[in-house]
Amino acid sequence: MGMSNIFNPDNSFFTFMGKAFDILVLNLVWLLLYVPFGVFLYLFGVTGALIFLIGAGLSLVVFVPSMIAMYYAVVKSVRRSRSYAVREFFKSFKLNFKQGAAASAIAIVLGFFLYMDFKYTWALIQAKDQKGIIFLGIFIMITFFVSGVFIYLCPVISRFTMDLKSAFKFSFGISIKHFWCTILSFIMWVAIILLVYLTTGFVLLFGVAAGTLLGSLMMEKVLKKYVLQTIENQKKAAEEAAGNGEIIGGADSATEIEKPEYTESFEDGGENSKKDEWYLE
Repeated sequence: MGMSNIFNPDNSFFTFMGKAFDILVLNLVWLLLYVPFGVFLYLFGVTGALIFLIGAGLSLVVFVPSMIAMYYAVVKSVRRSRSYAVREFFKSFKLNFKQGAAASAIAIVLGFFLYMDFKYTWALIQAKDQKGIIFLGIFIMITFFVSGVFIYLCPVISRFTMDLKSAFKFSFGISIKHFWCTILSFIMWVAIILLVYLTTGFVLLFGVAAGTLLGSLMMEKVLKKYVLQTIENQKKAAEEAAGNGEIIGGADSATEIEKPEYTESFEDGGENSKKDEWYLE
């Protein structure tokens, strides 16, 4: 390796360091969104006032939007080297906030009920009630399937345009259809949560972005399949319309859009879909 290549900003070392820096910055930006949650939780711990606990719960509406934005920025900027990571993060966060906040509300409710279920189960186990072990197995399975849906939901919303009901339906469908990917993704996120706990929060400084990057290596293979299906369906729809003498699109029909259109069934990729080419790289 010549001296000129060592200091070349495009060599593998500088490229790696640049992506590592993007990962760290994205994770710090992600953490900043949870400052209100931390403040409310601290105030609740100090005062015991219910209003602060409610505030902490409400501040968690950023959960799904932040994970959608994280996935979008990691795949587009870190993996595909398109645009600036922080810019893409906030672009996706703003675009998907309303839908993501509604999904967050659903996640908070489900999380609360699962927490109460595990709390009840633990009480049974401590009382040496055999039902506790049975309930524990049941609630672990429920947690796995619920987590599986949300593991896919954020990448799906970042990639496709659909209503929230369809997004949940689609995410559930592919979480079952690609079961091994779901299992590996679930294990990965559980491991990251354990590392955060064991390192007293240190891994949280980079773990979410790094986990998203690692998870995208599997997730992109799954999503690419459905993006290709939407493209194929779009071509078929255009050919059929042309055969019927219809006009597809207009002056802006060649405009590239970030999120392909997606309609109903996850099996056929939807109709009238559009795609952004960089997702196929």
